[in-house]
Amino acid sequence: MKKTGIVTNIQRYTIHDGPGIRTEVFLKGCPLQCLWCSNPETQSPKAELGVYAQKCIGMGPDEYEGKQGGYIGATSPGKCVETCIAVFKKLFEEDPQGVSWKVANTSALIVKDNKVVGKNRDLCIDCLECTKVCPSAALISFGKEVTVEEVMEELEKDRPFYNQSGGGVTFSGGDPLVQHEFTLELLKESKKRGFHTCLETEGHAAWPILEKMLPYVDIMLYDIKHMDSEKHREYTGVGNELILKNLRALAARDTLPLIIRTPVVPGYTDSTENMEAMADFIAQLGPSVIQYQLLPYFSLMKEKYEALGIHYDLPTRKPSKGEMAELVELMRSRGIPAISGAYQEIKIPSRRST
Repeated sequence: MKKTGIVTNIQRYTIHDGPGIRTEVFLKGCPLQCLWCSNPETQSPKAELGVYAQKCIGMGPDEYEGKQGGYIGATSPGKCVETCIAVFKKLFEEDPQGVSWKVANTSALIVKDNKVVGKNRDLCIDCLECTKVCPSAALISFGKEVTVEEVMEELEKDRPFYNQSGGGVTFSGGDPLVQHEFTLELLKESKKRGFHTCLETEGHAAWPILEKMLPYVDIMLYDIKHMDSEKHREYTGVGNELILKNLRALAARDTLPLIIRTPVVPGYTDSTENMEAMADFIAQLGPSVIQYQLLPYFSLMKEKYEALGIHYDLPTRKPSKGEMAELVELMRSRGIPAISGAYQEIKIPSRRST
């Protein structure tokens, strides 16, 4: 039986998440729910419906009377709405006690001015049937089930770029540790084919899960959001104890090059107190840390939140170049190899044997 997993995207020709030119595989599922998450479509481990209202070409000449969360009793709905209602009706027929009659005659698609403008997250079951009848890609699936071999076929297309640039494949997300069995098979097969491998993670997983992957990882990108566990829980949904514990264990081995990353989110992660605590912690990790990346916050992902039916209103701004420079200087004054932004070319040391 072929092992499968759920990915949201396989992005080719990336240059910021590891050395050289890379192909980045974004896996679904993350144990954190950061307030500023730039990839909200990867948080859930399951495939989800995304609605891009600007792509909807309209429902036809008929007008619909709507209610919040759906359109009830539409006599001639568009095919997508029709399909959605049919799904709920079938569920009602199969389990009248579990699905009310009202829901059975409702669409989870929100329609305004004869166009689909969103989805009701309280109603939508992410069956994705509506995506099959949408002619304009206004309704899409965030997530697709793929096999290891299908992923490898995509990676092989970029082999010449890896060979010329010293690049390879980066497994990201979400967090690849959520789909750890699938990720492990991807890593094993990648190494069989001679690909350089990067693994990006928050490290919020049981140590044995992470440990199994280490023989097949050439470099690790490790995210730390905040040093105060209570604030970390407030901002991400989980404490930081396990994350820091696993990072200490990785550094203690001194066999795997580590790049640590912190998002700089004004008002959340950029305080002097947090950054000084971060510097003290990283300074104790030793030579395994070859780079520390301070990643400036940006809000370009708002469209993704809208497509998922999630209201995004994090009241923050992008940090200025001056602010970023000050944080980099703070870190470098502590002997930490810090940079502003994502990966910059550095000499990657060879992995030492365990």
